[in-house]
Amino acid sequence: MAAAYEEQAAALIEGGVDLLLIETCQDLLQAKIATIGVLDAMRKAGKRLPVAVQVTLQETGTMLLGTEIGAALTALEPFDVDILGLNCATGPKEMNDAVRYLALNSTKEISILPNAGLPHNEGGMRSTN
Repeated sequence: MAAAYEEQAAALIEGGVDLLLIETCQDLLQAKIATIGVLDAMRKAGKRLPVAVQVTLQETGTMLLGTEIGAALTALEPFDVDILGLNCATGPKEMNDAVRYLALNSTKEISILPNAGLPHNEGGMRSTN
């Protein structure tokens, strides 16, 4: 899995991207493996770009497999990344506690990209709240 992320990051680096974004991580191990792949690609390319890692929290306030934001921060903060944050799955209101935790505890910049609201089905069509 790390090799697949490394290959993708290498192509992006060669293509001239300005930032590498690892997002929508629902599993902490996936986030760590993706980060390792991206860092390896930059090392091999001899180029350092900003790296952002965003995890996804469910309505429960945890990642899909139950990881709380504090554990995610503890696991990801030692990596040489510039930004840690959240994206997807919930809207701004549901992210409030996790955002507050990151703002008070992260030594990295934080990035938050919530959904416009939780998706729901209306007459067979998906829309946001």
